[in-house]
Parts: sequence; C-alpha cells; structure tokens
Amino acid sequence: MSYNLFENETLLATIDKPTNWKQSEFLIETKVSKPFKLVGDIWNGQYRFIRDEEEFGIVSHKVWSTGEFGIAVKKEEHVPLILSVVVVMALLRNSGLA
Repeated sequence: MSYNLFENETLLATIDKPTNWKQSEFLIETKVSKPFKLVGDIWNGQYRFIRDEEEFGIVSHKVWSTGEFGIAVKKEEHVPLILSVVVVMALLRNSGLA
C-alpha cells in the first residue's frame, strides 16, 4: 500500500508503507528530489528524513500534546513537501496505520 501526495492535480510524491512495522522505515519517491526515507520511531513521532545516508530533516512530536511538533529542515529542501509528509504521517499515526 502507498499514499500519494498531489500538488495542483500533479503527483508530487508517493509514500510507500513499510514492510516491517518493528523497524518503521517509509520510502518517499518524489519528482521534486531524489527518493528519501523516514527513519525512527514513527509511532511516537520522533523520526528523521534521510537521503543518500545524509540527514536533512528531523521531526519531534510531543506524544501527549494536542498536536505540537518540532520540525527542522535543512536549507534548500522543498519545505512544502516535507511538511506534507509530516502531516500525512501524523494522520496515519493518529488513525493507527503507521
């Protein structure tokens, strides 16, 4: 199963569901940049964005909050894409699918 992100009816990225839930690792294929992955504790909202073994973003979500996130992204990255991925992951997590 995968989840698609669109911008103005154009497919921007695909988030592939992990094959192993114990090591939650989501692959994101996109037309904006080289593919990247999310690595970390998706269930508790602590994960990193990795491309070519280099970290370019981190997310920290306060588990018992009303939705507070800390997000850091390196300059030159496609911020709307990163924020869209964070929102999708939060929705998946809250629905029990991530």
